[in-house]
Amino acid sequence: MKTPALFNEIKPYLKTSQGSLFAQEENLIIGRLRELPTELQTKLFYYLLSEDDKIHETLTILLETWEKDRALNFYANPLLFRILKTSQKVRREIHRMKGFLRFQEVEGGYLYASFRPKYNIIFPLSKYFANRLRNEKILLHDLMRNILIFCHQEKIYPARLVEPIPPKTLNEKLISHLWVHYFEQMGIKERSNPKLQKQKVPLKYRNFMIEFYDWSLLRDQIA
Repeated sequence: MKTPALFNEIKPYLKTSQGSLFAQEENLIIGRLRELPTELQTKLFYYLLSEDDKIHETLTILLETWEKDRALNFYANPLLFRILKTSQKVRREIHRMKGFLRFQEVEGGYLYASFRPKYNIIFPLSKYFANRLRNEKILLHDLMRNILIFCHQEKIYPARLVEPIPPKTLNEKLISHLWVHYFEQMGIKERSNPKLQKQKVPLKYRNFMIEFYDWSLLRDQIA
């Protein structure tokens, strides 16, 4: 896996998490981070997406530690271990969102997906879907942070809402109805295992998954 564009994207995350940083201090930190090993840069990129309230302090201590001892051990050093575990949590949520995110066709020829991630992961998700669905016009909407990104032809663009999101197309309503019906009918009631289902599909992701919509409401929409 290629190293994320850490140093092209690090400033917005530093400013979001540490509004008091001066531009000179930001540039100094970025310059010093460039000297770190690629593996650590990658972990730091995902750590920054966590929006930890101690990002500035963590980066400062990390750089001081690196200058003293360049044989970094992620499991022996408490600071490095926290960075490691946090970056793993962020990457896990990105991985889950790649499978759990649901797009809906809205008027205007767009595919729209809204979600409320715990971490600020809309950038790597946008890069992923811009490549995977390169011929589609995609709108990714982080409702938690009110961030909207438009993806098309493998490129991503920051966007903002000047009008409400267009309504779903009739075709989308019909397909949603059919998918929910299929999902309900394929389940074997005698083998229902809610506990296992919650492990595989946690409740926090279900509000945006068509499979868990109220079927009667969908039926009313297309009636």
